[in-house]
Amino acid sequence: MRGPTPDIFDEPDYLLIVADMHGIGRKDVHVELHEDVLTLTGKREDSIFRNEILLPRSFTPEQMRYACRNGILEIRLAKSPPQETAGIEG
Repeated sequence: MRGPTPDIFDEPDYLLIVADMHGIGRKDVHVELHEDVLTLTGKREDSIFRNEILLPRSFTPEQMRYACRNGILEIRLAKSPPQETAGIEG
């Protein structure tokens, strides 16, 4: 079964994913991140759902913070600062 359809907001410092989880117990929601795929799984009454969300780029689990309050799941994926490239001096 497909779960709640999340809204995705591209903020300057992070990617914000918001999903309505009313009717789903906080302990019944699991969030997994693997590179550019965010997976939401959970149990609502007698059915199990699984949503895979393709993200615009890869993230690491260390960049993810999430909370479920009042039936709303909010996931924030911090955007990494650009990596500096080493120059060659001559």
